[in-house]
Amino acid sequence: MYGVYATEPRARINVGIRRRLAPLMENDRRKIELLTSLLMSMPGTPVIYYGDEIGMGDNIYLGDRDGVRTPMQWSVDRNGGFSQADPHRLYLPPIMDPIYGFQAVNVEAQSRSSSSLINWMKRCIAVRKQHRVFGRGKLTFLTPSNRNILAYFREDEEQIVLCVANLSRSPQPVALDLAKLAGRTPIELLGRSPFPTITDERYILTLAGHAFFWFELAEQAVSPVWQQSLPSVRPEYYTLVLPHGIIDLSLPLIVATLEKNALPTFLPTQRWFRERSFTNVHIAQIEALPQELGSAYLASIDVSERPDLEPTRYILPILIYDTSHEDAPGTIARVSIARTRTGAHEGQLYDAFADDAFISALMRASVTRAGLTPLAADAPIRRYEEEKHHAWAIADETYILKAYRRLHAGVLAEVEMLRHFATINDQTLIPECIDIIEDGHQQPIASVQRYINTQGDLWSSLENYLSRFVERHRDMAAPTNEHDEHHIMMERAQHLGNRVAEFHRVLAEPSANPRFAPEPLEASDIERWRNEAAKARILAWQKINSILHTLPRPLQEELSALLERGDEIDARLQDCLAAPHAAIKTRIHGNLHLGAILVYGHDFRFVDFEGDSYLKNYDRSAKDSPLRDIATLLLSLDYAANAIMLGVGSIAMQGATDIEALLQDWKNRTADAFLQGYRTSMSDTASLPSEVFSQVYFLEFFLILRTFIDIAYEVDFRPTWLAIPIASLRRLLDRVHEPMKVNLI
Repeated sequence: MYGVYATEPRARINVGIRRRLAPLMENDRRKIELLTSLLMSMPGTPVIYYGDEIGMGDNIYLGDRDGVRTPMQWSVDRNGGFSQADPHRLYLPPIMDPIYGFQAVNVEAQSRSSSSLINWMKRCIAVRKQHRVFGRGKLTFLTPSNRNILAYFREDEEQIVLCVANLSRSPQPVALDLAKLAGRTPIELLGRSPFPTITDERYILTLAGHAFFWFELAEQAVSPVWQQSLPSVRPEYYTLVLPHGIIDLSLPLIVATLEKNALPTFLPTQRWFRERSFTNVHIAQIEALPQELGSAYLASIDVSERPDLEPTRYILPILIYDTSHEDAPGTIARVSIARTRTGAHEGQLYDAFADDAFISALMRASVTRAGLTPLAADAPIRRYEEEKHHAWAIADETYILKAYRRLHAGVLAEVEMLRHFATINDQTLIPECIDIIEDGHQQPIASVQRYINTQGDLWSSLENYLSRFVERHRDMAAPTNEHDEHHIMMERAQHLGNRVAEFHRVLAEPSANPRFAPEPLEASDIERWRNEAAKARILAWQKINSILHTLPRPLQEELSALLERGDEIDARLQDCLAAPHAAIKTRIHGNLHLGAILVYGHDFRFVDFEGDSYLKNYDRSAKDSPLRDIATLLLSLDYAANAIMLGVGSIAMQGATDIEALLQDWKNRTADAFLQGYRTSMSDTASLPSEVFSQVYFLEFFLILRTFIDIAYEVDFRPTWLAIPIASLRRLLDRVHEPMKVNLI
């Protein structure tokens, strides 16, 4: 111990060391954070000696323990802000050396920097206080083969936290046996970043020198969007015997193997497959695709809960990879459906959308049909790694292919929208459509659009913006200057309102196409809305009741109170639709959330017109009020603010203002700016009711309706986010009717 930490004899006392943490660690920030993480994650109550939170030094030339009892360093003022007395009259002198002196190390200076040691310490303490498992949970050490790594569990009846620390100064890998926790997703607690989901295989981590991780092992969490859905073990594929080397549906054994075994095993593993439960799989047809696409087939697959219910149709292009001489590559193995055998030849039946050659052939055919310069056969193919319900691929950074998996009215709605904007030759609002790829029955299976190099979607942009905003404010008091740090964001929100209005104005223009010609809003439309809202509320209430007993008690109580307000909600919806409705109905986007808006420089483009895939029976090509789109976008802003709160937890800022209040203020101001821009640009458009109070009531109706849809969705797919639409609905119900009020949520 002396040889490593106290080579200077004056640093020793009795059988110990009289030094502060920073000098003990040679002022190495990573070592200081590492030891603090070990202290904070061990059982019991951690004790931090005053001054160690800012990295104070010591004076080993003072006798006994006085070397670590020097005045606290608050500021650069006299005696470090500790006292205004003459320095010679202090009981002990302040530290004044150039490295640890109060001019260099003090609370005031570090409070101004979000990356300072004191602010890192605050975050660490706040995270520890959020999770009682650190103080009271059981401690269990792991035994990784890399002895530089210290790993242990902290667990109680509510939570399991995995702590991993690298005690070496150099980067180290480690493989941990976490098979008993397979299926859980590690969430890094300081940054709330999700890591790849645990499988039956050893969990591999790489840590920088003196780095550490605290992972909450969550049972219900969203995996990272970039994580591939890899099977934990290679499945035992069913084998299709193809006597003639082709998929022949006239052979009962082939059909039975696909419908009863192979497809029911394959479909649930794919992210684009949206059915929560199904028992019946039927191959409606399989047709050979044109020869230029290779030996590919297009399968139409009907899926339903019972044979007597209306099925959902999925489109699946398939190819056979010859494995007689080599195994299929990993990208194909991950989307394999079954083995094939034709005589001595063996193969692998797989999803053709995973094949770059197939994608390239599709896009070359489309570009050629459009009369454009053909793509080279070796044009590079790049795929989106986002969690989409479709296959996305970019060829030569010029064209983008969007393949439609699930066939319903929504897909037709998108294709109609793309063709309509191509007809009016407007590429300022949506990307240019090059071609629609159809099967032999004129059923669209993919679209090819002009690729525009954007900054990603608006959801990701706002997520990054709000994360930086929270990081600035979580550790420091609110700025005292009068500068509005959101002023640029407010200008962009207003511009977004203008652009959405332009989109709705285009759709409100007269058209020779009856599918896009505006029509008067009729009483039958109001009745249709009433019926839709009633069904949506019943479904939301059923979903809530199905999981109510599994939720935390505070949320249970809130939901129970909400369930009792059913009659009040119905009356509120009736009041909203009682307003005059002199307006026209037009085609709309159908699901205008932040993820459907691309950031293009200082402008925006709109994509994804297929509607909400969660709504099975809703006619996505129906003409409607544009306020339905506005409600979806406003609630998406609400999601953005609350998603950040889910990430940072309930950590409050230092001072009187907390992060939640700041985020709610941002959301309200952004919504107001957006609505101001939208209303200004839509003021003379007939698709909005002319009376302002009618606009507000209609918007309130669609906001409440959308919360019902979001509640049902979150119960099925993302229960940890259920509190977001619940809170939105509660705010809407508690709001007093104020027809001139702009911001409703």
